[in-house]
Amino acid sequence: MMKIRSCGERMSTVVWLSAFIATCCVATAAGSKTFVCYYQPSARVPIASIPANLCTHVTYAFAEASKNGISPAHTTDLAKYAEMVALKKVNPNLKVLVSLQNGFPAIVDGGVTVMETFANGAVSFLRKLRLDGVDFDWEFPSKAQKAGYMKLISIFRKAISDEAKLNGAASLLLTMALANNKYIAGWAYDMSVLTQNIDFATVMTYDFHVFNAKHDNVTGYNSPLVAPKGESTYLSTVGMLTFYIKAGLERSKILMGVPTYGRSYILADNSNHGLHAPAVARGAPGPAIHVHGVYIYQGICMALKSGATRVWDGAAGVPYLYHDTAWVSYDDEQSVMGKCKWAVASNLGGIGVWSLTLDDITGTCTGESFPLLRTIKSCLG
Repeated sequence: MMKIRSCGERMSTVVWLSAFIATCCVATAAGSKTFVCYYQPSARVPIASIPANLCTHVTYAFAEASKNGISPAHTTDLAKYAEMVALKKVNPNLKVLVSLQNGFPAIVDGGVTVMETFANGAVSFLRKLRLDGVDFDWEFPSKAQKAGYMKLISIFRKAISDEAKLNGAASLLLTMALANNKYIAGWAYDMSVLTQNIDFATVMTYDFHVFNAKHDNVTGYNSPLVAPKGESTYLSTVGMLTFYIKAGLERSKILMGVPTYGRSYILADNSNHGLHAPAVARGAPGPAIHVHGVYIYQGICMALKSGATRVWDGAAGVPYLYHDTAWVSYDDEQSVMGKCKWAVASNLGGIGVWSLTLDDITGTCTGESFPLLRTIKSCLG
């Protein structure tokens, strides 16, 4: 049976956060918010099983950027794109995008002509396959590549605008995934260029702590709403989103990134199992998928039902669990609802989830599939 304990809380933060979340949705309408669900090709979730009515946008991860446009990572992906477009039979308002991660350096470093060739080729590719847009997920440009990357974004916006006018069609979407690190964000992006040219961007407000023997060898939260005591505010969802807002990125174009997975650790001493406890390695593979250091949400619920202890940190707005030497930071319905309400009250554009594939697809947690996605949907309206 799951055991629940409450960790020490800084009362001023707790009182503020509780009052904020309790009142935020009264003040702000959520009905027009964007809800992007990233999809990783997986036998766990066949495309036909994607909950098309929960998300406003589904983004296929990943294809590659090439000098001639967009290249599928695998030839079989072309058929998968078509399957995703077919989800519009279930939800006619659904937008289907493809995310690009690799290949940007050769394009950006190639100069304007190469950028224009890429942009025009990508637009043709998207139209041919009846996709609604493209997501740029370059992780990450160097300082020297910033100007070129911003130029590429401007060129791409012009290409999709010109094509839409020429053909009398709705413009394709240009979206992005943005860094969870203020230093990278500072050297990689010009916020005025992003505000002028993109439709929206998901800030990857997760992976703030991942075990590293030299630099991150104590337990830490994967995606806290508010940074714990003693940590930089930028190691949190609120801290990074506030950074982007202050840096000049338009609020309505910012999506809060929410993870459906947790990060796990092996404790050095199973009797010392709190936040910032010494750890010796990434956690053993979770019970649902066999990847070191990762628990998907279904695996979280399996662990809790098998006797793990859940601890709720009201100051940080997230839970963690421990069992013997296993320690996992994760998000659940309670933390996801708190984050979503903060996003709505802050007038952000919405939520981006990495990824729908890692939610509980079997009903292990609540008896209903995709509980985290459903929680976000209920918050956004």
